[in-house]
Amino acid sequence: MAVCLLRTGRFDVDLVIPSEVWVASRDGESTVDRLVEHWAQIVRGEYLEIPGLLLTRSQVQHLWGLDSVTSDGVLEALLAARFLQRTDTGAFVRVDEGSR
Repeated sequence: MAVCLLRTGRFDVDLVIPSEVWVASRDGESTVDRLVEHWAQIVRGEYLEIPGLLLTRSQVQHLWGLDSVTSDGVLEALLAARFLQRTDTGAFVRVDEGSR
């Protein structure tokens, strides 16, 4: 794992970034984009492994130890890919299991 200081303009944040994400981010794609992509793959894998998994935003953050920016990016990416959908209560469930 690499520790990176992310400068956003308003805040400086220490992030623990998996080394494969850090190395891959040097090709011009932003580290934040690569980090979101990395975690989206992990979250997607868990949803595939556990049928009927239904998680709130805060549960996603807690389960994977993500900050709010990263977890929001991951959830938005999975919503945009139409892999997840929001329930009426605001939780996230796989699209193919939402009508059950």
